[in-house]
Amino acid sequence: GKILFTNSYEFRYLIYRNLYGQIFADIGGLWEESSEINLNSLRAASGAGFSYNLDAIILRIDYGFKWNPHEKYDVKNPTDSTKIGAEDKSLLSFGFSYHF
Repeated sequence: GKILFTNSYEFRYLIYRNLYGQIFADIGGLWEESSEINLNSLRAASGAGFSYNLDAIILRIDYGFKWNPHEKYDVKNPTDSTKIGAEDKSLLSFGFSYHF
């Protein structure tokens, strides 16, 4: 796509020492042309997780839910809904990152 819109919100709170909790929400869209922009096609997700601050890096685990997952989707041809089954409605994610 040539046109991208993203928006993310996150609230972090200290639980104990270096252990934090967070809740988040994300929304966005991707379109080829400005004539295709439609608010109903925006994708959204939210979730919660924990992170642990090791000073040099942050370890993180999150569980997110998609508000409007695709029923069927084909990565090579998104208009052909016969190729791949329904998109997962949730995702468990592990990661690490640097401070920002």
